[in-house]
Amino acid sequence: MKRYNKIITAAYVFLVALAVFGCLNSVFVKIRPRGKIIAFCQNPEWPTGCESVSLYILLNYYGVEASVRDIADALPRELLPWEENGTVYGGNPERGFVGSPSDSDSYGVFNGPIAAVANKFREGAVAESGLDVRDIEEILRERIPLIAWVSMYPEREPKISHWVDSETGEDVTWIGGEHAVVVYGRDGEDFKISDPKTGKLGLMSKNDLAVGFERHGGRVVYYPKE
Repeated sequence: MKRYNKIITAAYVFLVALAVFGCLNSVFVKIRPRGKIIAFCQNPEWPTGCESVSLYILLNYYGVEASVRDIADALPRELLPWEENGTVYGGNPERGFVGSPSDSDSYGVFNGPIAAVANKFREGAVAESGLDVRDIEEILRERIPLIAWVSMYPEREPKISHWVDSETGEDVTWIGGEHAVVVYGRDGEDFKISDPKTGKLGLMSKNDLAVGFERHGGRVVYYPKE
């Protein structure tokens, strides 16, 4: 009996530690019901991997058993910015992930590469840019969940970085606070989201979503109804 109590106590301490020091990802995620949006945290393994985790959540909704590691490994990688002779060069998030999603000093990736990776695991994903909140509302009316590029800090003026694309010589603009979440429904004026940063299902106000969504180019990835 004493040994049994020790095992129970150790398990309890382990779960509390996970909740305190990081988001509590369910170790039973593979047996969750299909067709439902799950919560999953990007920390501590994927500190800049919100896009990969959002795709994991979306694919899980469709019954695809790709892991976050599978998704991250399939993402093309782009070079982190560096300075050379007074000019800052770097990769392009339109082509791949700038840095690594497992590195806290990295940047991120836009919707095109995420859709391309999505199609490797389940065909039919589309990436669209230049949308607004009304477009998200229209997609949700079809009961279609989507990944949206929003802002972690919609109330703040973002830091904007520029560098030269090391392949094309074009200007690359990165707006700080970039974040990806899965939007899957409405609750009054608020939007239901699965947020990789918190590892929880929650709500985002229409204003906060609109501000961040517009700030980051109105970008989405989703699977249209067949």
